[in-house]
Amino acid sequence: MRFWTGKIHEYAFAERLLVVDEETLVSHFTEGNNVPQCISTVLEHMEKTGEVVPVNIYIDTRVSMIQHPFLRMSRAMTRAVASIGSSKEAKFVIVSAVDAFLKTLRDDMKVASHDVVSSITTLDEIIARYFKSSPIEIAVLKRLLESVLAEISWVELIKTDKDTIIRFNEKRKAVDRDFVCSVVALRSQVQLGAAKLAELRAAESAKKADAMAELRAGRKQMAAGHLKQAKVFTKAALRQQGQTNNLEAILLELSNTHDTIDLVSTMREGVRVLRASMAGHSVEDADDVMEDVSLLLHEVGDVANTLSADVAADAAAIDVEDDLDALEAEMALERQVAAGSMPVPQPQSHVEPTRTAEDLIDEIETFTI
Repeated sequence: MRFWTGKIHEYAFAERLLVVDEETLVSHFTEGNNVPQCISTVLEHMEKTGEVVPVNIYIDTRVSMIQHPFLRMSRAMTRAVASIGSSKEAKFVIVSAVDAFLKTLRDDMKVASHDVVSSITTLDEIIARYFKSSPIEIAVLKRLLESVLAEISWVELIKTDKDTIIRFNEKRKAVDRDFVCSVVALRSQVQLGAAKLAELRAAESAKKADAMAELRAGRKQMAAGHLKQAKVFTKAALRQQGQTNNLEAILLELSNTHDTIDLVSTMREGVRVLRASMAGHSVEDADDVMEDVSLLLHEVGDVANTLSADVAADAAAIDVEDDLDALEAEMALERQVAAGSMPVPQPQSHVEPTRTAEDLIDEIETFTI
């Protein structure tokens, strides 16, 4: 058994020294409370009632068992200390010595053997063993111990109650069994809790996975919708581009048509002017004039080449004058032909039938239309 010694008087602040009755102590320490809770309960009782309890409480921390002989001795010690006419400091020293005495006596009874304690029969032997280094006067100690032993004898204090020990051991075994059962039940609850926690975590993981799958599916559907819209917009843009290209082609055709119309108008005006200027002339006459002009241009080129050649100055001057005279004569002839002052030679028999200017103009108009 493990016993605890509590020096409650060290927590007190009043000057009076009184004892809490046995019923109060037993009710405090047999309800399964642990030692700190018991101390707190007793101190609260002291503060409410104004009582100070300089008493050593011996209690088994597992079964909360009060050792009643020691409680009786503690009460006797308290009354004996209170009856001593000493100062507050002296009483505190005496109470401390009594606490040490009770603790040492209890250790001897549970560790050493009862024979050692039973061999003590006189006050001198008690003082020699338990108050050897105490600063209290011997006379005070003897008077204190005599007062205590008058209420409870030394033999009654140290005797062993076998029935009590047996009941205590049975109770301790029952407590041990209950403790083991509690531990087993607690382990079972922990295992069940762990299984439940694992199940909850698995359910949460599955729920999270389903939520993520739904989210991914929703995103895929959204992406598919966006892709479909993009395709629709692309097709619409292509159709618009095609319409734009068609309009541009139509505008180009319209511009070409306007240009063609302008060209036809210009050609018609040219035909009208040509018809007026070619009145009374045939196509063969025009061809002859063109041939003459071509020959004249060719001769002009020959003259230019001749002028650029490296020949003597006199010969070159003579040739140039001759060429210029000939060129001037040909140009005068052409002017006369163009003015209509000279008769135009008739076509030869081997030439195709002549076409008049009106026929040429009609052909041009037909081509332009």
